[in-house]
This record gives sequence, C-alpha cells and structure tokens, in this order.
Amino acid sequence: MTGRPSAIDFEAQRAYAPAAECWERAGDPESAAAAYEKGSRPEKAIMLYKALGKLSAAARIAEQLENFAEAAKLYTVDGQWEKGAQCWVRARNDWKPQELSRESLS
Repeated sequence: MTGRPSAIDFEAQRAYAPAAECWERAGDPESAAAAYEKGSRPEKAIMLYKALGKLSAAARIAEQLENFAEAAKLYTVDGQWEKGAQCWVRARNDWKPQELSRESLS
C-alpha cells in the first residue's frame, strides 16, 4: 500500500515523517509539507513550502526554529513587511531590501 492510503494510515499513528514521504509519492507536496512540519523535519517542510510559493508558511517555521534571518527574507518577499522587519531586528541583521527577490530564496 503506497501513496494517499498509506499517508493517512501513518498520520493516524502519528508517524508524520513516513506519512510525509507517502504524501510526496502521491503527488501532494502541500500535505507532505504539513506532515513534515508536524514531524521532526521542519527544514524539509520549509523547502516544500518555498517550492509551493507558500512563503508565509515557510517563514513561520523558520521563525519557530529561531532562524530569524531566513524568516525575515521570506516574510519580506511575501510582502509582509512588518513581520519581516521584526525578524530582521531579532536576527540583528544589516538588511538591504534591494537584495531581496523571489530568486534570491532559491
């Protein structure tokens, strides 16, 4: 049994990392990212959310990991200036807004 049925079964058992892998195989990266976030692989969740263009979700996880510079970049590129500024302050980063673009996050 692979894909969606396995992912649902793994999630019912709170085995989120295997569930996320099944979601990926089933072609559902958003569900995979959510499962990785619940499990022990937040960096993988960030990567998937960035690939999906869900920068706010990626930024939220980066902020939880106290990677404030990454969170600030993501929030700023997503147009959430206030949250981005708050994270830049927390990162004590000398920010140059002209250097930010969606391409710089790759």
